[in-house]
Amino acid sequence: MFSDVLTSENHARAQATAGSWGTSMLNANVQTGDLVLGGATNRAMLNLQDTNTGGYLSHQSSAAQNYLIKAESEFAPGWKATLFGSYNGLFQQLEDNSGATAAQLVAFGKDYALQINNPAAGTYAAYNHVHKKTDMEYLRLEGDLGNGIRIDNNFYTYAYVNKTLSTVSVQQTAANIAAGITQGNGSIVNGTFFPNDVPGYTKQNAYRVWGNIFRASSDFDFGWLTGQVRAGVWWESSTTQRARSDYDATKCFSSPTGCNPWHDQSFADSRLYNSTTKPSTVVAIPTSKPFGGGFFEYQEHSGWNQYEPFVELELRPLPDLTITPGFKYVWWNHYVNAPLEQKTKPVVPFTGEFTTTRDLPFATVNYKIQPSWSVYAQYAQGIYVPDISAFEQSTPLSLPSAPKAQTTTNYQFGTVYYADNFTFDADVYYIGVDNNIVYQSCTTPPFTGPAGESCATNTGVATYKGIEGEGTYAFDGDLEGLAVFINGSLNSSKTQGKWIKGAPMWTSASGVFYKMGMWKLSLIDKLVGQQYSDSANTSFYKLGAYNVMDFKGSANWENLEFGLGIYNLLNSRSLAAVGINDKSPLGGSSVYDYINRPGSLDQYYFQPSRSFQFTIKARF
Repeated sequence: MFSDVLTSENHARAQATAGSWGTSMLNANVQTGDLVLGGATNRAMLNLQDTNTGGYLSHQSSAAQNYLIKAESEFAPGWKATLFGSYNGLFQQLEDNSGATAAQLVAFGKDYALQINNPAAGTYAAYNHVHKKTDMEYLRLEGDLGNGIRIDNNFYTYAYVNKTLSTVSVQQTAANIAAGITQGNGSIVNGTFFPNDVPGYTKQNAYRVWGNIFRASSDFDFGWLTGQVRAGVWWESSTTQRARSDYDATKCFSSPTGCNPWHDQSFADSRLYNSTTKPSTVVAIPTSKPFGGGFFEYQEHSGWNQYEPFVELELRPLPDLTITPGFKYVWWNHYVNAPLEQKTKPVVPFTGEFTTTRDLPFATVNYKIQPSWSVYAQYAQGIYVPDISAFEQSTPLSLPSAPKAQTTTNYQFGTVYYADNFTFDADVYYIGVDNNIVYQSCTTPPFTGPAGESCATNTGVATYKGIEGEGTYAFDGDLEGLAVFINGSLNSSKTQGKWIKGAPMWTSASGVFYKMGMWKLSLIDKLVGQQYSDSANTSFYKLGAYNVMDFKGSANWENLEFGLGIYNLLNSRSLAAVGINDKSPLGGSSVYDYINRPGSLDQYYFQPSRSFQFTIKARF
């Protein structure tokens, strides 16, 4: 989001950035300042931005545009209306299932993703495109009704459209690389099997959400007790369309008449419906079916309706004590009407719905021990409402067998201290989770779904607990303008007695800031602790700690600002994540020993190499 606070003074800003990997960004921002029209004080802003990059991974480029307008009107004393609109467009050359295998790392290096020389492989860049569009608009009304009563109403809508063309796989073993192919090659077009063709698919995810949040507040004073009561209701409705169809990327993109599998099913691929050994017969459990002239893995219409009324009281029985209890009620209805439902076996139509309800109490207590020192305690119940994945199973969940919601009980105790030169805060937390939901690739056990999709599994009870702390010291005297900070956390995230995959055991950050005169400088180092890449917590898939250090500096000269950013200053290329596709560890002594894993299909994700960005800003 590129929205700035609207100011009473008119001004403009222009910014240009250039950096590594062909990265560029142009931004223009204009504010009108106060404009008095018809007795109302009005302000408006326009922001335009264009961003492009070749990307650090080979042949994975990206181009994005943003257009934003925001206007405010103080049309009466104590009353303000805000109108906001934003549009984003994003076009990427990107494979839907990206990630280099061990053999690809050995053959091509850590920056490998796509290539432009071999159309017989799924890594061929021309086969892989992602086009996304989003917009968001809202109309907000804030006003004072008098007698200490204020209202705030925000009506909003936002939309997302993702249209992806992708190959089924970019995975290669050493043998695949030698043969110039990728895993899973082969398609069936018009009843004929083509074993060397690259299969691809179209994937669409499009939704529109409408909602409204109404809040009201009122101050009260009973002498012995002062405070504020706040109440409101959140309403929201959504409609979604999702679809995935299969086609032969080799034939489509080599066609002299062009390739448009969104509207032309000439190269529709029935490999998931017909037998590759006898294309005229249907397989026993087809995972695609004829639909709309092609072969679709799913065609799904879904949505939700939900409302959540809430109320909270801010109570101050003593000058240094604040108690804030509250309550929220959740009512959320999900529905689906799918001509072909995703992940059903065989793929079949499905219509269903379920409703989730939950009472969510919460409370905060804050006590100021001294003017610069306070302690607090928080309690809250939370919920993750089951999403569309509840329907997308071999046996979809619906009424009367509604899915279980992921619920949490949260506790936090902390302290905050600040002085002229020093600030410090620390807390301990505990989160108990029932019906803990984790996501993984649908191609890994126990799932056998399509590539490029995520599947949810319920691990039962989970606990998240830890201790966090942060401190900052600002120097004075000869070192005025210099500040240092450090923060860190020790965490435990476990379910069924094992660490939740991808959850670091600890984190830390430290840095130095300097601001004096025309100069602003910062050097920040962030560390991420050890973590497991698999739910079984095998030593084979345990990842070590890694860090990233960034430097930023800028200098002002009149209305110009010149900035330099050096990201990953130490050029750390540590392994940050692994997508596990092997049914069991295959080759090597550990996941780091990728040189000796020529047959593995696990996918590796490393830190990007060191990069530079230079920025010029002009203010008018």
